[in-house]
Order: sequence, then C-alpha cells, then structure tokens
Amino acid sequence: MDKIEKLKELKSLFESSIISKEEFEQLKNEIINQNISTGISQLKEVEIAQNNTVNYTKTPISDYFIIENPRDRFSQTQTFWLKENISLESSMPNNYLIVAGNINYNANIELSIGIEINNSGFNLIFDLAIVIYNNNKRIDDKIQLLAPMLSNAKINFIIDEQLNVLTLDNCTSYRLSPYDSCAENAQVTLESVTIIEQLARARSIEYEVTYSTNDYNNQRTSQGLFKKQDILKVQAFYNSFFDANFETAKILSRINDISSS
Repeated sequence: MDKIEKLKELKSLFESSIISKEEFEQLKNEIINQNISTGISQLKEVEIAQNNTVNYTKTPISDYFIIENPRDRFSQTQTFWLKENISLESSMPNNYLIVAGNINYNANIELSIGIEINNSGFNLIFDLAIVIYNNNKRIDDKIQLLAPMLSNAKINFIIDEQLNVLTLDNCTSYRLSPYDSCAENAQVTLESVTIIEQLARARSIEYEVTYSTNDYNNQRTSQGLFKKQDILKVQAFYNSFFDANFETAKILSRINDISSS
C-alpha cells in the first residue's frame, strides 16, 4: 500500500470514529515520515490465530461480523463464524413443513460461513441449515419436514453473470433429526481460498442449492441472488482472515452507516 492509500485509509478510520484525533495526527506524521512499519491495517489489532495461509486479527471489522469460538487445547484448532447467517430464497421448506393449523410457522434455508484454523492449515465451512421460525423467533421443537432437502448438498455460484459456474460439492457432514423436531444441516468444506476470494470480489452473486437422495437427484432446494448486505458479510469475512487491506475503508463505512441508521 503506497503512502496516499495509507493516508486515505487513516482518514476513513478517523471519520468513522475508530481512532481519536490524537491517534490520527500521530499516525499521519509517521506515514509522512516513512516510519510506519506495520501499516494502518494493523492499527488496534490483536493477533488471535495465524498460520502460513491465514492471519486472523482482532479489528473493528472482525468485531462486528465474526464470532470466535475458544481454541481446542488438544487439537489446537479454533473455529470462527459469521455472526449473521445469509438467508437463501426458497418457498420449498414451507411447502414441506408439517404444521397443524398454525400459520405463524415458517421455514428458511440459511447459509453460514465459517473457518477452522490450526497450526498446519485451515478448512473453510459453508454450513446450510433448515431453520424453523414462529412469529420471527427461531425454534427447535415439535416441528417436522415432510422430506429431507439438504442431503448430499451442492452449492453453485455464478459471479457477475459470467458463464462459468463455481460448485461446492464435497458435502462432508449431514444431519437430519430422527425426532419430532426438524434439525436438518449440511456442511460443505474446502481447503482453498479461491472461492471465498472470488465471492468477496464479486459485484453480484447468483446461487443455487441442490440435493440428492435415493429417490431424487440434483433437486433444487433454493435459488436466488445475494443481497448487498450478504455480499458485505462475505467481504468482511475475507478481510478478517485472508487480506486485512481488502475493502477496509468501504466495509468500515458500511458499518458506520448501519450503526447510525
């Protein structure tokens, strides 16, 4: 990052009330005098987890968007998740929802993005779940789906209306509750940063979720477009773990807009 870009980012941090006027003046002088060694992206950051590929640090962006789970003492693995799930458009779960005359219940398909980090590497996690709500409150009891909709799940993405399709098809975990409650969940994991980087750099993201069982193959569960705030979540996730300089000023500005609205 050159001197002008550093000064622009520093100004954005000051205008967003992330740093004080005194801190702004001090760092501005350091940049001008070429004495800054760590870059603005390291300001007020506390390193939490890192290896040769991932460097997660505590910043205003990660504070706002990321949940940290405690590090496991035996595996030395730490898991992080987006604080807010991405809701995927679909009427299908509601069509398969078994409810005795209560119209306040509805079922959503939700996507969360997480990452497991240890000393040797990382796993990105795309977690799909059927989530049941009653009067907009999430519930877990005495509701049932007529049929599973996330078995052998695949997630397809089209970025910026390009011809090529990005596919996540290595479903590593699937659960369907055998009891009265619906607890359907599927995880697709990968060890490459390529897809999350492409998603973060996208202007538009079209998605499709499909599933297959013994009776059905590649049935569509959900299809639609990411909303602007959902693309922002992906950008913040990528910034937090893979590139602390990525769209920092833009993301901080959006946090400030959201907080003041």
